[in-house]
Amino acid sequence: MLINSIQQKTKSKYPKFGVNKVQTMTRLVYEIAKRDHISEEEVLNSIPRHLIKFDQIKACLLKQRYPNCSKDEISQVKIFPSLDLDPALAVDLNRTKLKIKPQEFLIEKAVKDSRLAKRVSQLFPHTPVHLIDSYNSHIKKNQFSITNYNHRLNQIFVVQEKFNYITPCPCTKDCVCCGYTILNCGTGCGFECEYCFLQSYTNAPGIVIPANIEDYLQKIGEITNPTRIGTGQFTDSLIFDHITEYSKEIIPFVRNKPHIQFEFKTKSNNITNLLSIPAAENVVAAWSINPPRLIDQCEHFTASLQERLTAAKQCQDHGYKVAFHFDPIIYFDKWKEEYTQVIDDIFTSVKAEKIAWISLGTLRMTLKQKQTIESRFPQNTILDQEFICGFDDKLRYNNVLRAELYQTLLDKIHQHSKQVHVYLCMEDQAMHKKCNCDNVTV
Repeated sequence: MLINSIQQKTKSKYPKFGVNKVQTMTRLVYEIAKRDHISEEEVLNSIPRHLIKFDQIKACLLKQRYPNCSKDEISQVKIFPSLDLDPALAVDLNRTKLKIKPQEFLIEKAVKDSRLAKRVSQLFPHTPVHLIDSYNSHIKKNQFSITNYNHRLNQIFVVQEKFNYITPCPCTKDCVCCGYTILNCGTGCGFECEYCFLQSYTNAPGIVIPANIEDYLQKIGEITNPTRIGTGQFTDSLIFDHITEYSKEIIPFVRNKPHIQFEFKTKSNNITNLLSIPAAENVVAAWSINPPRLIDQCEHFTASLQERLTAAKQCQDHGYKVAFHFDPIIYFDKWKEEYTQVIDDIFTSVKAEKIAWISLGTLRMTLKQKQTIESRFPQNTILDQEFICGFDDKLRYNNVLRAELYQTLLDKIHQHSKQVHVYLCMEDQAMHKKCNCDNVTV
């Protein structure tokens, strides 16, 4: 379906409409046609002929696009960003699995003699190494684009981090904070999850990995209050662990600090290093989790559900606590049966008393993120559902649907165990109360 075709047909049928009105109609026609697998002509022809005013036509299209939303909810759909679908930006999904084989390493001169710099040279002896003055000065000379992001695994930057070691979880406005703290051990991930916020958040042309892990450990050592901290915000915690071996340094360091709970959150089964050293009771191996259908359709190149659960069992048997994150929960036709089956599979695979926590968070995104998804994953189906502007100005499912999703998963988890701590991620106080999930402290 060509955007130009929709625009031309809209202009032909409604020649008096200006640029903004055509843009609004183009987006609505595109989204309806894509979701319903029909042509743009069918959508345009479905508009009753007696409707000639733009507001009437827009209301007609909105009702088609959001059939399950109330008038008040539809009124929250206020912004209709332009469609900029460039086929050249689509992700190559023909690969069968993740391959980490960079074409070059760019290493800051300050860390050229670091353990990590020497290790990458040993692991990838045929990959060129280029010394740079600094990451910041390097990227200023090069204009960033989505094409760079699509090929981010080609370049790995090894840098010296000087400031951004530990930060609070960036909760959006009006969210109930879960108290999570982030150890910023790198930026970028090799997996291709269609919903990932990094694709519209970062402007890094490659993967950025700090070499000075000792400075991070020093900052952890300065923490005196009970703290839950983890590395899985701006990168997958374990995807590069066979290269960095950070887990082999972090785990022994935090082992005798019982006030710290340290979490490695991943969609991989790259747990060799975790199993190669004695476990620590305050270290949690965690997996983002979804039904197999969604993993296959929109978590490209990640470990399968069975691989993740097998890895979780191995870590638990080794002595670690484990955790699971249903985030994002994605609505689709058979969501109830398939999500509850995943919960059954979790409690069949691991012991409930060794689960540190389970989090629940529904799909949400910014407008920019939505536009990026449209270009990078034109075949996606996750955007076909009804999203309205939420309490934090992000696109979300409406309150009724979100509450049903949460309550269904909560009830199923509690059927297996009422002791496992479950909390909602990035939700407001009203949703916590509706789901009787007020206590977020873990």
